[in-house]
Amino acid sequence: MNRRGPLNRLIGVAHELSVLTRFRRAHWPRLFADILLFRVMRVVRLPREDGARTVQMRDGTWLTYRLNRGDIQAIREIWLDEVYMPPPEATPVRQVVDLGANIGFTSLYLFGRLHAPYIVAVEPDPANVSILRRNLDQNRVPAIVIDAAVGPFDGHASFRRDRASNLGQLDAEGDMRVRVMSMASVVDYLPNPAAKTLLKLDIEGGEEQLFTGDLSWLHRFDCLLAEFHPDRADLERITRLIDTSGLRSRPGGGRGEPPPCWVRADSAGQLDPDG
Repeated sequence: MNRRGPLNRLIGVAHELSVLTRFRRAHWPRLFADILLFRVMRVVRLPREDGARTVQMRDGTWLTYRLNRGDIQAIREIWLDEVYMPPPEATPVRQVVDLGANIGFTSLYLFGRLHAPYIVAVEPDPANVSILRRNLDQNRVPAIVIDAAVGPFDGHASFRRDRASNLGQLDAEGDMRVRVMSMASVVDYLPNPAAKTLLKLDIEGGEEQLFTGDLSWLHRFDCLLAEFHPDRADLERITRLIDTSGLRSRPGGGRGEPPPCWVRADSAGQLDPDG
């Protein structure tokens, strides 16, 4: 009998449950149950899906999320795997733009790590925006929320929602219309053109269209943390465009290390301009 499958699943559950140590003990039962239900929801629809719950981390941060595979996955990705851990070069960052902000966990995480006094969170799904605002408000994070998708133009487009809250995307056959905002319009919300600014990008394949046309906005950013989707976007083309903007690829991804990202050579004086 092949026991590798069940063993791997057990190891996966144990890893996911290890995030409990980041939270106050009083909230462990709720999180424990929801992490187990995360796997159940893969095969069945539960009667109380999308019900909201609020828990507190040991550092005092309050997190509101829903009984939703996307929300629960975000707890692990942001607070356990730390997929958006900023590199040391991002220490001087004073502004953050969070594209695909979902329910705000990345904005909260980066605020806690960088203490940036200004955050712009961009999210098109109204249901996500409601939780996003709640998370930012209850933690007194200085942020402006833009309820829009980001793209190469200002206007409107069709958006396809997904049962998992973090998988919605612009789609010509989508079931709802959302506002689309260009990056030129987004950066207009930044109060200080000279301040070091970090861009986090996770827009479910929308990067293919975002990286077309005028890309002068790339020069406004000193650090780029991105999750690209090579099944929906030409990663080689996008990488080449980022490199020509003066942002330099920074390797990483080891345990306890920042993930691969891009930083501007002069953003903290810590990069060797000769590589």
